[in-house]
Amino acid sequence: MIRRREILALPLLGVVPRAIAQNFHCGILVVGAGGAGLAAALEASAYSDSVVLIEKESFIGGDTLYSGGFFNAPNTEFQNRKGIKDSEEFYLQQITQSANGRGNPKVQTKLAKEAANTLNWLRKNGVTFGDEIYQIYGSGYRRSHKPVTALGSSYVQNLAAACLKKESPFELPLDWNLLKSSQIKGDFASPSLQRE
Repeated sequence: MIRRREILALPLLGVVPRAIAQNFHCGILVVGAGGAGLAAALEASAYSDSVVLIEKESFIGGDTLYSGGFFNAPNTEFQNRKGIKDSEEFYLQQITQSANGRGNPKVQTKLAKEAANTLNWLRKNGVTFGDEIYQIYGSGYRRSHKPVTALGSSYVQNLAAACLKKESPFELPLDWNLLKSSQIKGDFASPSLQRE
């Protein structure tokens, strides 16, 4: 059931909910339209002209809608303009210490190495960050970048708009029982730490 506030929010993003067909074909299927799913669909559109993004809720955004929106990245132009010295190595050191040995070292290294590039990718796709750099709770250093509008929903709005420009269709809401009972055919991608 779609709630009134969700119907009012959807036109702002240009997304119209529709029932998913029982049988459909696509080059790439992305499940979940939160921040990660929107980013995945946008990146997938560079590899396929048939990307479908499905979501179980009648609205997109997931937990990203409710996040504070701060994005940690070292050695950015924002930090440089403020005279803040930072590096991937220092960020990785802090990530590793914070995890108390429980984290995946490959993922931690990838996070530290790609954070600034990801910040620039978000900017390229419409997210505008303010000039102020913050040290938020748990970050350990002044490297938190904040969108100028709407915090976490800034990511959702801009990434959804970028997906729509690429003509990646949204399917909302998805009946998860339909997905569980269906036969999905094709290759399954697993998270990779290497971009090919």
